[in-house]
Amino acid sequence: MSESVLSMLREKYPSIPEQVILKAALLFYGVRDQPGAVRALVEAGDWAFPNFMPHHLSPEFPHYRGKRQLPFPYLLKLSDDTQVRLRIKQDSPFELRGPSGEVLPAVDENSLGWGEHADAPRSTDAPSGYPFTIFEGGVERTALTFEPRLPWSDALTSDGTPFKATGLSQHGDMMVLNPAPGCEYFVAPFGHEKRNLSC
Repeated sequence: MSESVLSMLREKYPSIPEQVILKAALLFYGVRDQPGAVRALVEAGDWAFPNFMPHHLSPEFPHYRGKRQLPFPYLLKLSDDTQVRLRIKQDSPFELRGPSGEVLPAVDENSLGWGEHADAPRSTDAPSGYPFTIFEGGVERTALTFEPRLPWSDALTSDGTPFKATGLSQHGDMMVLNPAPGCEYFVAPFGHEKRNLSC
């Protein structure tokens, strides 16, 4: 993409506030899945509010803490406290970087928790401030963090299902129950297969 998506949207919709345009663009285009971003998102899964479905690591990555299906952050929290659902898209013009705009490091053999380091200690506390930035075409667009994991998200329903898998999410001080995206809650075993009974 040669022209900036945000510039194009600002020109087309001049009366819409900048943060609304940024949120809509991030919702539609997502964040690019370059290796450093995937690493940062997987590691943030230790402390961030989880998506209702796990992230499946591609074969190019070693397992993380002994697993290939991992919790992944659900919400980006921008520097003005705007919350945006996290989407990962290969062709996104938006790139996740570190706090000073540095490209996030990819996984290597010394990365804690990855590969043979499955027993590495977890970082369950959200970092202070906004340790990440979103760039578009080499231009910084906003600082961000992820919505932190709250204690209720690790609780279980009466049948042993994690609340985070039921479609229940927290957006600031608002709780949202959305059964359709919580499809994992309605998956039932049938012999050697599973069927989705949500619809």
